[in-house]
Amino acid sequence: MEDTLEKYYASFTEKSLKELHEGATRAYDNDRNLTPQQKDSARYFGSPFAYYGTDEEKDWPEHVEAIENVMKEKGISFTRIIR
Repeated sequence: MEDTLEKYYASFTEKSLKELHEGATRAYDNDRNLTPQQKDSARYFGSPFAYYGTDEEKDWPEHVEAIENVMKEKGISFTRIIR
């Protein structure tokens, strides 16, 4: 699947890849800073918390890895997301 994702992301512009990567970085940072109670609260409508599920959903790491591989191939500088 990663090969297919990399082919998909290969057509994105440098700006788009950077924006996707920055968004993923913010999502991972956000989720890491939530307590388990805040994550539970975020699952309900009207909660003041946002939770993206980066630590639960298996597709987050797959997409981030594909985006980072494409960015590396295109020579775009970035800081790897620690998952």
